[in-house]
Amino acid sequence: MKGRSNSSPVVAVAMSGGVDSSVAAKLLVDQGYQVIGFTMMLVPPSPDRPEFDDVRGKFADAVESARRVARLLGIPHHVVDLSAEFERKVVSPFVRSYEFGFTPNPCLWCNPAMKFGALFAAAREFGAEKLATGHYATVRFDPQKRRWLLLRGRDRGKDQSYVLYGLTQEMLGRSIFPLGDFTKQQVRKMAKEFGLPSAAREESQEICFVGPGGYAALLQARGIRSVPGDIVDLEGNVIGRHRGIVHYTIGQRKGLGLSRERPVYVVGIDAEKNRLIVAERDKAYFSGAYLEGFNLISEERLEGPVQATCAVRYRGKEVPCTLEVEGQGDKATVFFHVPQFAVTPGQGAVLYQGDIVLGGGIIVRAWR
Repeated sequence: MKGRSNSSPVVAVAMSGGVDSSVAAKLLVDQGYQVIGFTMMLVPPSPDRPEFDDVRGKFADAVESARRVARLLGIPHHVVDLSAEFERKVVSPFVRSYEFGFTPNPCLWCNPAMKFGALFAAAREFGAEKLATGHYATVRFDPQKRRWLLLRGRDRGKDQSYVLYGLTQEMLGRSIFPLGDFTKQQVRKMAKEFGLPSAAREESQEICFVGPGGYAALLQARGIRSVPGDIVDLEGNVIGRHRGIVHYTIGQRKGLGLSRERPVYVVGIDAEKNRLIVAERDKAYFSGAYLEGFNLISEERLEGPVQATCAVRYRGKEVPCTLEVEGQGDKATVFFHVPQFAVTPGQGAVLYQGDIVLGGGIIVRAWR
């Protein structure tokens, strides 16, 4: 930032208008940083994308809420239109994943690609040296390993280290997570004490670019047709019909339309043959998974199998496992010491050693 006299670092804060990012910004201001607020506009404002009609208002509300907080804190605020990049790096891959029978978690791509990638690149034009978010996680430098480490947040019920496993060493080195040592209850209390207008704002648990019609409506708008097909058992016997594989996920029991003596669950999605594979619950447990896009964080490389714990979904229960990294390090295999229910292609498998994130990747296949 040209002409500044203050020697403290310039920190860009990703402000969604919610309580977490608002309190993060306030804490940084109080700590003496030069803070600039940024809000990402992730859907195009023009009506040429009607599938986003129902969420444009949500983004507009977020912008206005962030502006009010920035005015109260006395910091600059900028809206950055990243809709084209968001379409290319998040929305399009999300849509395509369903064609392969995956159940994607777009936050796993959005964080490294958008917040810590595209947004920081835009913030650097304003002099930003660091990027802060309202995530409940912690980052620290290990001088012995000479690596940045990602750790869980103090609030285990809100810990968001799972969705940050894709951050590179460079990204972690310029990241600040002001809420890592606080609980959600403490953050809510601070927001009220600070008089932040976002203190009472409800927390959204939904995918930000999906409207009330759900992801199926978005897929339909993008030309992904729900083609009915066969439901088969493990022997390949046809036992029913499904309404399109995009409506189902591994571990699903309801909505199958089957009348069976004992409940059955989706244990496989064969996108090539447009089939659902179902079985009783004991067959929905998996012994291991193959991962792609693996990002190793706490170590530069691994020599041989490594013991860790693994979560196969956001806020999922961790289990002991053995990790083996393959090839150039971007592929890995996880062997669960205890079989896991509904290990789902498209979700992330994140590995921990204590509170430290060892690394993670996208599940592409699981086996019983």
